[in-house]
Amino acid sequence: MQAMTLSKASMLLAAIILLAGLASSAGASPSISVRRTVEVHQVHLTIIDELSSVSLINLTLYVPNALDGGPLTSLYVKQANRYYEPAKQGVAQLEGVNFTAYRLQVSEAPIHVYQTYLVLKRGLNRTLKAPLYPVVDVEVEECNVTVIYPDYTVNVQAPSYLATGPVDGGWRSTNTTTSLPSMTLSWLIANYSLESEVDLVVCSNDIKDVYLQADGSLKVVERLTFTSLDPTRRSEVIELHLLSGLEAIDVRDDFASYEFTSQAKPTSPGSYTLAFLGDKLIVRIRPRFTLGLNENATFTLTYCTKPSKLLEASIPSFTNPPILHLEIRFHPPPGGSITEADPLTVSGGEVEAVFNHWPPPISTVRLTFTTSPTIPAYFAPLSALVIALAVSTTYLLLKPARPRAPPIPTPSPQPFIATYQQKLALLDKQQKLLRDLAAGKIKLRIYERQQRTVSAELSRIDAELKAQRRRLQQAQPTLTPILDELADIEGQLAQLEARRRDAVAKMKVGKLTRKAFQQELEEHAAQLRKLLNAAKAALHRISAKT
Repeated sequence: MQAMTLSKASMLLAAIILLAGLASSAGASPSISVRRTVEVHQVHLTIIDELSSVSLINLTLYVPNALDGGPLTSLYVKQANRYYEPAKQGVAQLEGVNFTAYRLQVSEAPIHVYQTYLVLKRGLNRTLKAPLYPVVDVEVEECNVTVIYPDYTVNVQAPSYLATGPVDGGWRSTNTTTSLPSMTLSWLIANYSLESEVDLVVCSNDIKDVYLQADGSLKVVERLTFTSLDPTRRSEVIELHLLSGLEAIDVRDDFASYEFTSQAKPTSPGSYTLAFLGDKLIVRIRPRFTLGLNENATFTLTYCTKPSKLLEASIPSFTNPPILHLEIRFHPPPGGSITEADPLTVSGGEVEAVFNHWPPPISTVRLTFTTSPTIPAYFAPLSALVIALAVSTTYLLLKPARPRAPPIPTPSPQPFIATYQQKLALLDKQQKLLRDLAAGKIKLRIYERQQRTVSAELSRIDAELKAQRRRLQQAQPTLTPILDELADIEGQLAQLEARRRDAVAKMKVGKLTRKAFQQELEEHAAQLRKLLNAAKAALHRISAKT
């Protein structure tokens, strides 16, 4: 009897513990995990929140209507290959700032919320102010924050709770916080300094046509409209950040082609320059007319990509400034058809898409296509016989006069000029790396790594120029004196490059002081500027002769 009583007591105790556990579980507050990335650019700011939860929950996210005077221009949710605009639930004011509430559903499969704001501040010294964490009505179990500062940032002063420093040639801040109560509003405030600033313009309209080539390359033609947002001064130069490795870059408007110049920035209307910044190609364009507030400039940008077996196309051609409206069309090679454009839909052998969010929810498209149809091998002999009989009969009936042989087309010098412009831009990039090294802005290790990249690209371009020069000289012998002049300039550039390598090597082992290295750099810059101007003049004469 006593043993039975003990057994019943044990069962009763176990039941009490089980019920307590269930009650505790039922009363537990839902929570989420967050990865927040704040991408700061000079003209816009994008906040990307990756939200996940161990169980399916519904929550409300509060999003500021503006940040430091810059309005919210885009908001969408992305999950896997689909995206949507969340439903608005109302408005609220927190700490004097207007927020809009959006209803979201979060589960183990993460969702990504993209918010983009315009940055309307000017000046080289700026302050970033944004919510450090997403404001939600549930507990945040853990939040990892990464802040990426703009290109041309030279210094950042951030609070001590942010780990801040240079990373891979840029500046970043990071923070990890756990157990955040619901509706936590904490402000991230950091000061950063820029080496240079860009004009305050956005791409208000982009009509982009992508022409697939049979060799796996792409020809891209974009008609771009830019709008100035600056109420204080007129905008002169539009700066685009494209991927490096593009070829045959050209800018034109409805009047004529723009003129390429090897200067750091275009100084005359209707001109453009090329430069490199890390893995980006910087195209600076000066329209024919400056832009006042809400005034527009429209021109066409054309470029080609290199052939590739795995054909991928970028939806936006540039990452800065933001594109507010983008229409993109993919065209197959003549006689061919696009068969796949993952994740877009193919219709009638072509692909069209429209995006009104920045950044676009889809960044790249993987393409497959067919070329013009060919006759199957087992039909070839019969088809050839039919075609031969038809041609012979037509000839005997009509007896046409022998046509005059068409003239052999003369190779255009434009590919040679475009490739040479890329070489001039790389030499400018090389000179900027030297200046940064001499001024102590980058470490020797970073300089050498980026210099190796530039040297490899210069070697590739020199090989292209050698082949193009030979074909051009054979087709147009009258250009030989100018091409020989360019060859002499390249010889002087090679001597200058040898001096650069020698100066850097001496500085590495301490045989050259920083002051002496800076003097050497000044002489190097003066000679390089003289040679680049001479090369530019020679290219102008080649263009004028054709």
